[in-house]
Amino acid sequence: MGDGGFGPVAPAVWEIEVSGLKVVQSWLGYRMKKRPGKKSSPFDDTRPERWTARMSDAFLELLWALGSTLAMEPALEKALDKVVAGPCFTAPNCRRPSRRSATLLDRPAPLGGCSN
Repeated sequence: MGDGGFGPVAPAVWEIEVSGLKVVQSWLGYRMKKRPGKKSSPFDDTRPERWTARMSDAFLELLWALGSTLAMEPALEKALDKVVAGPCFTAPNCRRPSRRSATLLDRPAPLGGCSN
């Protein structure tokens, strides 16, 4: 960032994508003075004049959050496998909310791989 830098950043953290968007590169791109890519409005040229201490803090928090998320993946995969392997409940097992507490849950919804 300018004359400075952050490192080391684990390659797995640097490469995290959400819906095809690389998280770290996107975060940095929005904060760079000369942002690459297409522009959607004149406001796209509004950028910070310099890198601030708060931006450093926010960037480090982003890196830590992404790293922590990656560290949790094995446990989350095990938990998901356990849920998927467990018993399913069917629509008749669900209690219909009363009219006073009616929400979108009133609508029938697919139950994934479960059979009705």
